Amino acid sequence: MTNMPAIQSFEDFEAAALEICRPKLKSRFGALAWEDLDQPGPEHEYLIDDFLTIGDKSIIGGPSRSGKSFLAIDAGMSIARGVPFFQRDTVQGLVIYQAGEGARGVKKRLRAYRKHHNISSGTRVPFVLLQSKIDLYSADGDTTPLIEECKAIADMYDVPLRALFIDTLATATAGADENSGKDMGAVMANIDRIVQALPGTHVALVHHLNAAGTKLRGHSSIFANIDQVIIVTRDEETNIRTATLDKQKDDEDGVRIRFRLRKVEIGVRPNGKPLTSCVVQPLGGEADIKPGGEKKDQGVRLNADENIVFRALLQALQAHGERPAGHASIPETSIAVRASHWKAAYQAIDPAASDDDDEKTITDRVNKALKSGGAKLMQYGVIKRDNPFVWLTGKPVRGFERAVAAFELPRPPLSGGDTSWADGLDQEINGSDL
Repeated sequence: MTNMPAIQSFEDFEAAALEICRPKLKSRFGALAWEDLDQPGPEHEYLIDDFLTIGDKSIIGGPSRSGKSFLAIDAGMSIARGVPFFQRDTVQGLVIYQAGEGARGVKKRLRAYRKHHNISSGTRVPFVLLQSKIDLYSADGDTTPLIEECKAIADMYDVPLRALFIDTLATATAGADENSGKDMGAVMANIDRIVQALPGTHVALVHHLNAAGTKLRGHSSIFANIDQVIIVTRDEETNIRTATLDKQKDDEDGVRIRFRLRKVEIGVRPNGKPLTSCVVQPLGGEADIKPGGEKKDQGVRLNADENIVFRALLQALQAHGERPAGHASIPETSIAVRASHWKAAYQAIDPAASDDDDEKTITDRVNKALKSGGAKLMQYGVIKRDNPFVWLTGKPVRGFERAVAAFELPRPPLSGGDTSWADGLDQEINGSDL
């Protein structure tokens, strides 16, 4: 028996026919009907989790010497290598870094990054440095040539172009009045041309703050036409840098990360003195400050018992610290030590030790002290564990500032160059007040 379609009423037939015959809208403006919200299409995707988004625009801004360019380089290299940026996942891809301001200095910084992260010189990393200045303001400027060169470079790699860094916006817009809405409107239009011509590529602009250091320099349209704004500041007393996500167009803003700049020796100058540059050194494994902020961190204050437990850990790190292989939870910038070495170090300085103690008494007392003291240090956020290893997070501890900094890779030099950081280091670790 043949299955026949259901007989429609004339009204239903007429409605269906009209729907079929109605011309389809060809939207010039990306029209999306409510009922099509779940259909495949462009989505909000992160290039750096919770920080930078794919195919959008950002500004990394800060005053001079704030470390904004160092942070931009670190972000770019994290994307190029596909490694976490301050413990945030990245989407790996080609990165092009245009250095219009101090290209020779950027080259030094990249060499320092390579040494700091133990990357062999022959390793092919999808990162390309453009060393010439560009003009993104003039009508006959470099917007089109830059797009063409980026496409040509992308053809040389087997990973997609993910990010273009322009350092700085000021040097890329020579002749433009930063305070003019007309001039900066033309500049931002050219930035948009780049984004549209390089689909899926994030464009990050390194920029300065105003003279007061309170906001981005220039016309308000710069801030308004950007998806993410990261402001980098430096504490004059501690030299600790803080990067604040000041604007996140479609997600939560206000998150902050803290870092210091670590000096790295990359060669020798003709006069025999070391040739150095700096790299970003995250402040421990958990360097985030949640939105809303907190008071300036003066460091964790330990009581007498916790002080002894912590000092024993420092002594163990000094004698037996290592960079374990196969432990992804341990930051690549941290030195770790086996818990057994920590236990032995504590036993050696146990203030309650007595010649009359038997082995079981000693073991029980040491285990109890380390269990209690270790739990407190974990609670304070000072240490982390992944058995059998223990390491420092980088969180400041009062009285141990130099020691905390010393157990990060690479260690600061103990000879040659500036060694003022090491003054009093042995006193902090070994002490005389036990």
